[in-house]
Amino acid sequence: VQAGGLMLRAYATAYRLCLDRVDRAFLWQMLRDIARGNGLGDFDGEANLETACADADSIHALIELYACTQLDVFLNLAERVAENILGERFRDGYFVSDGIALVDDPAPLALLRLHAARDNIWDLIPTSVR
Repeated sequence: VQAGGLMLRAYATAYRLCLDRVDRAFLWQMLRDIARGNGLGDFDGEANLETACADADSIHALIELYACTQLDVFLNLAERVAENILGERFRDGYFVSDGIALVDDPAPLALLRLHAARDNIWDLIPTSVR
């Protein structure tokens, strides 16, 4: 079973909150593995800014990583994922799946947090609750 965006988000949050150096190293390795498995590239090498990933939880994860590293590559990668979401699922003002408008889609909050992170006000935006 491939770990997806939600697992990436969980490890990114744990990484941000973890204070133990050994545990952080383990979490970072897991983040790298999950990111590569989801087409995001290698966080210690080349991030894949041409990724096809279109997962809202991946945006949240990348914002978490930006919050604790201040590395712009994470916001750049999140922007690419956002572009993919908009290109694949945003139609006539709605996020859709199989032609049906979704009222509970997690993408709008992820896009809002990304915009806020770029403007350095992301702490004002709530995180989604799952």
